[in-house]
Amino acid sequence: MELAEILKFIRVNTEWLYTVLYQNKYFFFDYWSLVHFFSGFFIPVILSNLRIRRIYLITFLLLVLYEVVEIYLIYIAFNIFKPETIKDQITDILVGLSGLFLNFRLGKYIFNSRNEIKYSSYFPAIVTSLTISFFWVGFYQYRYNYDFLNSSGLNFWAFGCWSVSILIICISFSHFKDKFSNKLKFYPIFYLFYLTSLLTVEFVGYKILGIKEIAHINSDSLIFNLIHGTTTLHIYYLLAPFIAILINKIIFTLWQNYLTSFELNEIKLKNKILRTVSISD
Repeated sequence: MELAEILKFIRVNTEWLYTVLYQNKYFFFDYWSLVHFFSGFFIPVILSNLRIRRIYLITFLLLVLYEVVEIYLIYIAFNIFKPETIKDQITDILVGLSGLFLNFRLGKYIFNSRNEIKYSSYFPAIVTSLTISFFWVGFYQYRYNYDFLNSSGLNFWAFGCWSVSILIICISFSHFKDKFSNKLKFYPIFYLFYLTSLLTVEFVGYKILGIKEIAHINSDSLIFNLIHGTTTLHIYYLLAPFIAILINKIIFTLWQNYLTSFELNEIKLKNKILRTVSISD
């Protein structure tokens, strides 16, 4: 694939991110703003796992650097990103910093909370469900035959359904896997339960409620005249539980390591205080 084709593919499949959510004289919010928020939240987690120091300062610099690179790519006419105004770029940085602030406050709260294990295990599942659903639904661009189920840029109905579904997959997988002594039996049973649930939901939606996805003219059914969509949709639906479980495992591990860094910083602070007291004595 040539560079021009790659750039065109990126531009076409990110067009939905430019859908305006809100703007006034000073601020401009679109779906890219949510990407910046997530970046500001999760970059420190990744940096912490890489054992990099000054993670919050580096995250701030990366958020600013991204805007500089974006302007540069527009300037040299790569045509990947749409031109932005100064208020767009300022808003992107502020939204990214909001994610960074939430990261620090939430991490400290969970670390200091008595419910640390409960929150720290559920939180990655929530992040996984929202992240996968956001990018999948945005990429596929669902549109239904009922207008009230449609929304510009990101289809809220499909996003909500997939967010709940993936959250259930992650939580139920974590809850039930340890109850099976034979893991070879658990995985096919778990996948069969997923397929049964998927077909049941599709049957109710398509056959009973008459909800049909109409955005893709090359749609076809996957099985039993259900799950209508493109080949890409069929592949995603069949692999969704594996994708969710894998990404949830990665995020869970990164998040746990990040919480551990709070404990290490606390130990370092206590040791520094003790050394200071010892010297003064």
